[in-house]
Amino acid sequence: MKTNKFIISIIIVTFWSCEKSIDVDFPNTQIDVTQVFENVSTADGALSNLYAEMYSFSVLNGGTAGSGALLGSYTDDLNCYMAASLGGAPDIFNNQQLSSNSVIKNSWANSYKQIYLANSIIIGVDASSGIATKDKNRIKGEALFLRSLIYFYLTQIFGDVPYTTTTDFTINQKIGKMNDKEVLTAIHNDLMLSIDLLDDNYRNTDRIYPNKKAAEMMLAIVCMQENKWSQAENLLKGIKKI
Repeated sequence: MKTNKFIISIIIVTFWSCEKSIDVDFPNTQIDVTQVFENVSTADGALSNLYAEMYSFSVLNGGTAGSGALLGSYTDDLNCYMAASLGGAPDIFNNQQLSSNSVIKNSWANSYKQIYLANSIIIGVDASSGIATKDKNRIKGEALFLRSLIYFYLTQIFGDVPYTTTTDFTINQKIGKMNDKEVLTAIHNDLMLSIDLLDDNYRNTDRIYPNKKAAEMMLAIVCMQENKWSQAENLLKGIKKI
């Protein structure tokens, strides 16, 4: 009997020790997600990271891996001079659509990485109590605009695509493709919200960040894809030079 009690005691201590050993502090080189959105400075840092990702790796970038170069070579508007050994881009130029194409895979993966970043920013600023309302509106408005831009180009290239607004991997790993018309509707709604949140004035003199008019212009493009011609016309008539 004493032996059994001793064994049980050892098991309890072992489990307690294991629980304590995995309950570690956050690494000194990183900060918790909740800390990122404690103030406007770190929240803007997260937004700047999204811009940097899109500049370098998105379907919108101006390099050889951007949609302009890839779709231009696919439709014979451009010639592809990349070595055949590189595979991805030359295969697109030669209309060889292979499931192993690394260029397409990277474009897809980078797009959803950037969507995840946008989602984390939107969720983070919504939950923040340390950021002023005006700054929260600006950051969320820009993140919504950027997410809409990525989804728009994805659905223009691939048609039906998965649409998610969460960072919860248990949900995201089960999401299937959404009909392209439904994706456009979701983009439309996101841009409407973005328009409500953004100001007409640019937030810096270089005009490198989207403002309300940029969101209205993007919404007009989406409306034309939805055959909502009157709404697109009204939006375009209302856009004035700032």
